[in-house]
Amino acid sequence: MSSNFEYEILDSVSDPILAASPVYNSEQKIIDFEIDYVNPVYLQMTFDFAHAGDKFSSFSSKLPQSVDWFYNAVKTVENNKSFETTYYSQRDNTWFHITMNKSKNNRCIVTLTNDNERKRIEAQLNDLTYNDVLTGIPNRSCFNRVFDDTVEKAAREKTSVGLMLIDIDDMKSVNDVSGHVAGDSVLRRSAHILRRFENDETRIFRLGDDEFVVLINNLPSRNRMVTIADVIFESFQNGSISISAGISICPDDNTQAADLLKYADLAMHAVKKNGKNDIAFFERTMYESFLHHTLLQEKLLIASENNAFELYYQPQFNIETNTLRGFEALIRWHDDTFGWINPEEFIPIAEETHVIIRLGKWVLETAAETLKTWQSEYGFKGIMSVNVSPMQLTDVNFVIELSHLIKKYDIKPGTFEIEITEGICIDNIKRSVKLLNQIRTLGVLISLDDFGTGYSSFRYLQYLPLNTLKVDKAFVANLDSQVTVESNITNSIISLVTKMGIDTIAEGVERIGQLDALKEMKCHNIQGYLRGKPMEKTRCDAILKGDLSLLVRTGDEPLDVIGISVSK
Repeated sequence: MSSNFEYEILDSVSDPILAASPVYNSEQKIIDFEIDYVNPVYLQMTFDFAHAGDKFSSFSSKLPQSVDWFYNAVKTVENNKSFETTYYSQRDNTWFHITMNKSKNNRCIVTLTNDNERKRIEAQLNDLTYNDVLTGIPNRSCFNRVFDDTVEKAAREKTSVGLMLIDIDDMKSVNDVSGHVAGDSVLRRSAHILRRFENDETRIFRLGDDEFVVLINNLPSRNRMVTIADVIFESFQNGSISISAGISICPDDNTQAADLLKYADLAMHAVKKNGKNDIAFFERTMYESFLHHTLLQEKLLIASENNAFELYYQPQFNIETNTLRGFEALIRWHDDTFGWINPEEFIPIAEETHVIIRLGKWVLETAAETLKTWQSEYGFKGIMSVNVSPMQLTDVNFVIELSHLIKKYDIKPGTFEIEITEGICIDNIKRSVKLLNQIRTLGVLISLDDFGTGYSSFRYLQYLPLNTLKVDKAFVANLDSQVTVESNITNSIISLVTKMGIDTIAEGVERIGQLDALKEMKCHNIQGYLRGKPMEKTRCDAILKGDLSLLVRTGDEPLDVIGISVSK
């Protein structure tokens, strides 16, 4: 400073200010700085730490090592470029924001600001940004930042990282049945369980919804990951919480963070697919299956746009009279790359992508048109049965569009049947009953498919307006002359629904022994390879004309002893 007047001006400034002049050696190189002036606010904030006449070298050892005062002051003076940073002083128990500027007379002007309030706000914002509000543990944003750095560090240091992706099973059911308060309690308990495993090498995160991640640095071996995962899984079991978890390891499975998370997710979904409540390590076959699934999904979208599907028809026969009850319309898809693709493989994908809505409309239209042709040309009095996805039934226009089809093709009442599964009853049985009653008023029959599997409940039978119940092939497979668990269950199902006035069809009948057992149980109808496989429409046309030799079948008896017939 050039005068006391200038000092007096700085004395009145509210910001803490220090002015220091460079000290040169004989070679005009800066070797230190001497303080020329310190204003009263500076002295007060730093608790009288530095005074005029002091040199930086005299107190540099007492300053936090995160800031090199001398080095940065030299750069400021020599380059005439401002420098600023924030540091924490343990001596003062204070966060300081420091700014260095060069004055016109070649001095270094240092300005300090108490940064405690800004740091407090910053910490609060950081907590909101990087911590999950419900559980208090780090969230997805924090995981993304930490995970990338962890994998990069592991690559540099040639260490291993374990990633365990955890999904709480059936959280939707918990929220729907017990309420979101109960669901939140499960999530908090889950976080509490995982916190027990936190240490210098293990961090936990909540990715969102019902997913958590355990990230393990410096993993010594794959066996160690197995041990950790088993202990975590057991802790959840002891807490009465069911989890499905997938594990990937860097670098064994991959060295890219995004791929490792994807692989853990694939392993977790493999557990879900196989019944939940378990742990799986990523395997290469999972990725191959994922690629196949993805390719099939792309092909399915193209095929649905190009109408690249066919309808086949499988006959159903009355057991007592051997007469044709009708046909079930079954969708078929042939692809140039994969050949014939099983509906059990592509129908779930169609439901995932909502392509099932478009496919379902095409199936209903085609089946109705075929039925009208058979009724007009061959006097066919049987039933055309069509599978309908639960997703189709949620379409508000379904009943209107079905009514339009019935009128368009002048379908006779009692000859068109839709097959539903119990899945429609899970979310809202009252709505389902109302919907099915509307369908019944159109003269359309209703069949319950796959009874005995999945969500089966006899309770549904007293509510649903059913015409027919189909006994799943899983129960029919082991039917024979001997009494088995399957035969007892099947007999009970048939006996009960018959008393309720509901018709019965047994699926998957392939042997005479099965047919005899079903006849003994007084099952009304059968469907299966013993009487006929699914066939093209042209072959069905010929059969309806009377050429029964064209039935495509697989059975344990020659066709000529069966004595089947087509009634008109």
